[in-house]
Amino acid sequence: MAATTGWTFLLKVLLAPIALLLLPITLGTQAARIMLAAPPLPHRRRVAATYVRLVLTHLVVCRLLRRNRQQERFLGYRVRFFDYGEFVSQFRDFFLERWLYFTAGTPRPLIIDCGGHIGMPVLFFKYLYPDAEVWSFEPDDRAFAIMRDNVEANGLSDVHLVRAAICDRDGSTAFYARNDRTSSVGSSIFQAQVGVQGHESRVASVPCQRLSPYVNRSVAFLKMNIEGAEYEVINDIASRLGHVSELLISSHVSSRDDASKLRQMLDLLDRAGFGYTLAGYSASPLWASKGKPYLNYVYAWQGAREAAAPV
Repeated sequence: MAATTGWTFLLKVLLAPIALLLLPITLGTQAARIMLAAPPLPHRRRVAATYVRLVLTHLVVCRLLRRNRQQERFLGYRVRFFDYGEFVSQFRDFFLERWLYFTAGTPRPLIIDCGGHIGMPVLFFKYLYPDAEVWSFEPDDRAFAIMRDNVEANGLSDVHLVRAAICDRDGSTAFYARNDRTSSVGSSIFQAQVGVQGHESRVASVPCQRLSPYVNRSVAFLKMNIEGAEYEVINDIASRLGHVSELLISSHVSSRDDASKLRQMLDLLDRAGFGYTLAGYSASPLWASKGKPYLNYVYAWQGAREAAAPV
């Protein structure tokens, strides 16, 4: 048994350098495949090369050498964040796979970002449209402080940051933030929403605002990732959806009631003249997902009623 363990360890030692040499090639191929499949973006090769560098830094510096890095430079930006792995994941989602990509009819579109976190969506929007006007809302005090620093450090203009939860009312609300110094992803005004993700929470009172006063003119893109409040907010702005060209909503489903609200939200979008498509995400394989919370991304666009997907 000891001899087998020794040979296994020796094999790992011998193969590790080979794996490290092949990893950049593997990552580069993966990045190139994703870039070719995704919509065009300025400096695509630079974005792909940056992704490879960030992943290698995370693996070698943060995982292997166990050094905690909470700041980085990329694509001309200087950013601060909670956790390097979380930062790399967001870079992949926004810059490599371009989840928030949209085509605007003007070089200065109005973009509304509900759930701005540390500002990575804002950085992507300004990378895509440097002259865009962006409004970003974030209730978590720690995440908002980092987002503000990232916007100021990079000299971004026409970016308006609001520390508030987006709700269906004005005033204040209880906010359940993750009791975790390495992240604030998953924090919500609903305690149950934080609980279903397996996180402990701390509660605080935060300002809350209705979104409708901000949807009073043409909005090129509306992004909502507000951890369960999306159903109430989309109903609150129902009469103003005609101002919105495209939107992306993260829809959190953890109960039959949530599933019913999702169907109602899709029906509302359909009646408002939106076409839409759904992309689901589950942390478990499909066969093990029965009865577990899941996440739907709802992408909707105006003027495509005939393309609406079945519920």
